[in-house]
Amino acid sequence: MYECIKWNSQKEPSELKNFSSKLYNINGGPTGNEKVLHESVVLIFSVGHFVAQVKPDEFNAALEMIITKL
Repeated sequence: MYECIKWNSQKEPSELKNFSSKLYNINGGPTGNEKVLHESVVLIFSVGHFVAQVKPDEFNAALEMIITKL
């Protein structure tokens, strides 16, 4: 998986660059010690991969915040 991400970051299509300012991620932070490394990332702590299913209220709040920004 890491190699795929690395490849994508090095070979990203120009279309992705055109829309990169509008891309956001809502990620889980399972340990609670994760750091936000970019302003486009929203972390929801104490949850793993299935953020929307495990913490739907927090996910929806994060999504509303992103929609408001756009």
